[in-house]
Amino acid sequence: MLKLLCEKDTEIISELGKGSVLGTRIICYALSYGFDKSFVDIWASNNALISRFEDVFTLVASSDADFGEINEFLDAVGCCNLVTGSDSVRKLGIYEYELKKAYVYSGKNVVSELVDDLCDEDISEAYSLISSSIPGSFSSERDAYLSFLSDFKYRQNRGFARGKCIRDNSRIAATAVTSAETYNSAVISGVSCRKDLRGTGFGKHIVTALAEELKHEDKEVYVIALNESAQGFYEHIGFTETDKIAYIKRCYNV
Repeated sequence: MLKLLCEKDTEIISELGKGSVLGTRIICYALSYGFDKSFVDIWASNNALISRFEDVFTLVASSDADFGEINEFLDAVGCCNLVTGSDSVRKLGIYEYELKKAYVYSGKNVVSELVDDLCDEDISEAYSLISSSIPGSFSSERDAYLSFLSDFKYRQNRGFARGKCIRDNSRIAATAVTSAETYNSAVISGVSCRKDLRGTGFGKHIVTALAEELKHEDKEVYVIALNESAQGFYEHIGFTETDKIAYIKRCYNV
């Protein structure tokens, strides 16, 4: 039976969610927002962990989880957007999904002196660069930016978000942020470089600087490659494939 979790269940969340990019997301929600916010919920059974952040659900489940129950639950709560592992997706009554590769950082790189921390006054410009580079995941709409800003600053103030940037002639040339962080893992996203500066190595510098900083804090560092170009880029700079992630646009019972 899936149970709605509360503050005293933090240990359950950490145990079920550890060691994966999706688990990092869920644990980050729990650490950052607690259990008293209307836009975040976390449920668990013996072998499954599900979170809802606004209208996006995230599922981490072992192979022996009760997917019949999970299907019924997702249908009952009106799940339309779900992120889960590729093994899980085959056991759910779903359609219209895309598989993406997840990677874990395994390299060792020299950190460029070009890279700076992302300051408050940089966030709007950085988001504009991210949304123009990754329009499918980062909308350019004002409400999307405000949602990103609110989440990023809220997590940052609690020590669970950070960003890096490279400047060129006072403008941001490249940027990357953590979309989730816990005490022992992190997910890098929003990796972007200005079109006129691609091929300069700025993309590698920004990602490896952020990854090395997190690695120095003994955190596992994950990324999700949204396309084949990103896959080649991450593999080239020291990331190793660890999992496949399914983005599901609709979820229904079979």
